[in-house]
Amino acid sequence: MARLPYLEPESAPPAVRELFDRLPAKLNVFKLMAHAETLFRPLLALGTAILAQEELPPRMRELAILRVARLAAAEYEWVQHVPMAHAAGVGEAQVEALRRGEIDPVCFDPVERLVLRFVLNITNATAAPDRAMVIESRFPRAGGSAPRRRQKVRRSRSRTSTCRRSPRAARAAASGVT
Repeated sequence: MARLPYLEPESAPPAVRELFDRLPAKLNVFKLMAHAETLFRPLLALGTAILAQEELPPRMRELAILRVARLAAAEYEWVQHVPMAHAAGVGEAQVEALRRGEIDPVCFDPVERLVLRFVLNITNATAAPDRAMVIESRFPRAGGSAPRRRQKVRRSRSRTSTCRRSPRAARAAASGVT
């Protein structure tokens, strides 16, 4: 339950109501942010940039968001992003693996596992070790030295329908190592 009441679009000031009318979904986070009337437009612009204008492909972005949501016990974020993850091509088996805290099952390809490990590093340690920075070569920042390119995401029916632990992850789980 929110500590501040949600601002309903009908009772919002005209400028805020106009912005609400443009939103595809009236999520509670928007109703909360709308209390900061002068910041509402910039906050929406930031959210749009994060979701639509970044280098990371939508599927990778949603995997990363779900991983952070689980690591931070952010239930609201999890609930909001599971449908977005499905829309971006994340399979139910992958969602369930992330729900269990597993990032090594065979339902994740090597690049997805790299992204998920990177998220773990920066979430727990606030900095990624040098060896984890190999991810930068996969998703270069705009203006970086690496050429900008879109990666095609291969979808495998088996990867989205079943998510089994890799043999290494199964051995680690059996020995109590996570």
